[in-house]
Amino acid sequence: MKNNKSLASTVVVLFVIVGLMQVGTLFFSFREIQELSNHNIEGAYSSIYEYQNRMRGIEVYAFLSNMIELAAYVAFLCWFYNAYANLKKAGINYVSHSNSYAVWAWIIPIMNLFKSFQLTKEVVDKSQNRIIELNQGYLPQNLNKSINTCWIVVVIHFVLSIGIFIWGMNKNTFEAGILIMQLGGVLNMVMIFITLLLAFIVYKVSKIEEHLFQVVNNS
Repeated sequence: MKNNKSLASTVVVLFVIVGLMQVGTLFFSFREIQELSNHNIEGAYSSIYEYQNRMRGIEVYAFLSNMIELAAYVAFLCWFYNAYANLKKAGINYVSHSNSYAVWAWIIPIMNLFKSFQLTKEVVDKSQNRIIELNQGYLPQNLNKSINTCWIVVVIHFVLSIGIFIWGMNKNTFEAGILIMQLGGVLNMVMIFITLLLAFIVYKVSKIEEHLFQVVNNS
């Protein structure tokens, strides 16, 4: 088995950073909404140069945020690939899919709304079943509630995003634009919750992984 602990720790840290940066993005968004609502963006600044400098700052912040999100997502996929591959290495021969499929399940649209979470449950359940086979004193953890909650919120976020996009395409008024930005802020808050919940799930699954790693190596 491959010890996946350090990679899991990296993923958790990156997800927490992403969540905090999303809070910053939310702050900027609400400020822009407030200024747009007053119909006077530039008037809120002492000069046009101050306004332009702030816009550049927001663009740099958005770029850094996107790069960290990308790094977090890649690290997460690497961690999950190792976690799923470790099932076979731990002597579990009845896994449902290939290691590469476990990664694609998080990437392919629509599939990543359902299959990815099923595979996460598979990692948790089969890892703990294997631990119990080797150590009958082990008390299994129940992560189904956290995983199901994350899945439900992700689906809700997806449906709302599509709904807001379709609704917004038919609205060309200034007031509708403000409302769309406000709804975008709500979606951002939902995404912050998803990001932090995923960090928690990775942390808990990594603890199960570490236990599996220890009992397999000691058996």
